[in-house]
Amino acid sequence: MQKLDVLGNLQWPVGNPSTEGILVYQRYIEDYTVDYGLTLDNSGNAVVGIDSGWDEQGAIRPGGKAIACKVSPSGELLLGAEGLVISPQNDLVNIVSCEATTDGGVAFGWTFDASRILRVVKMDETGQLVWGDGQIYAAESITLNLGSLEPTEDGGVIFSLSYNTPQEPFTNKVGVPQTHDIVAGKLNARGEYAWNQQPKIIYLHSTQDLGISYDDGNSFVTQSDGKGGVIYSYGLQDNDNQWQVKLQHIDFQGNNLYEDIRVGVTDDTTRDHQEPYLGYNTTTGNAYVMWTSTTQDIEALTGLHAQCIDISGTKKWGNLGLELSGQISNSLSAQSVGMLPFENSVLASWIPPIDPTIFQYIRTAMISDDGAYLWADRTVDVKTEATETIRASGSVSIENYAAFVWEDNETKVKAQNINPDGTLGVEEI
Repeated sequence: MQKLDVLGNLQWPVGNPSTEGILVYQRYIEDYTVDYGLTLDNSGNAVVGIDSGWDEQGAIRPGGKAIACKVSPSGELLLGAEGLVISPQNDLVNIVSCEATTDGGVAFGWTFDASRILRVVKMDETGQLVWGDGQIYAAESITLNLGSLEPTEDGGVIFSLSYNTPQEPFTNKVGVPQTHDIVAGKLNARGEYAWNQQPKIIYLHSTQDLGISYDDGNSFVTQSDGKGGVIYSYGLQDNDNQWQVKLQHIDFQGNNLYEDIRVGVTDDTTRDHQEPYLGYNTTTGNAYVMWTSTTQDIEALTGLHAQCIDISGTKKWGNLGLELSGQISNSLSAQSVGMLPFENSVLASWIPPIDPTIFQYIRTAMISDDGAYLWADRTVDVKTEATETIRASGSVSIENYAAFVWEDNETKVKAQNINPDGTLGVEEI
């Protein structure tokens, strides 16, 4: 792990910073790629949730124990080099997600038992597990997919997951078509269920539609509204096989805030719309969505579009939204990076379709809430090298700039920042 200061200088290890960073946890398995959760608690500590790669019997294997690691701002391993085991003995965990809670703790979640059960636990600021073995959610479903954990107003967490259900009129038999529905549950600071002691259905397929999309293992995206509620965005397929991106907002009590429960980001019915990326301005209540659109013909031309939805569910960037990257061959499709809110505007970022096999530049545009491009040249590239860009992501600093990080050519991790006026800060790191 590595930490940068506001000028982009390496900070770790303290006293002798280098591109080696600090070793947070040594997994025992080397030939299996694993995702992990990462969050910052109220004290600025970086907290990681990861599977150890070994089970209780000492066998080296994917899954096994769920481990929490905690790194202080000075780079100290607060839970030691071995981390803290946070899962009961018999859980063979999948990806471990984590999210800081408003009271200084961190919630962790993972699925196990062939993805049929979800477990959520909480660690307080001292490193103690305060919910014991945690709360579990089980369903008569083939698989559960934990989509997100979002903080509540009282130190708890809202978990949101999708699950497989048979499409009507099929029955629950092996091999029948499945769809993906969404359920959420709120756990208070004591780990008890809120919302009448039970989870809440966010989306349930009906006779009018065929379910939500399931791209790259993700069926929906979420953002906290900063008040204990959650905003959801997902692709929804109707019975005419038309895909539309929808937005849904629930408050801290689980009530839907949009009059029509869910709103569409575009009125266009000539293309399929999927793969949303979501940003939310907790001050204005505006939600920003970027998504992929594909023509419904043999050419299957793809492009990127964006929309701003206000707190009432009204489209602010017109009925069709804005086109960020034009319709081109599917082999040259652009790739979304993120939607980062600033004051009364949003920084949209994507990887433009430069080459059919190698994604190269990272392109950004600052767009006002009224849909106007705020920079003279409309876009600025924060990465310009003709190298492969992998797993790019971005975040907004409290110093009022955006920072992007990416894997470069599978050999280096690089970063760059950009200011609200479109100027770049320090050189690439």
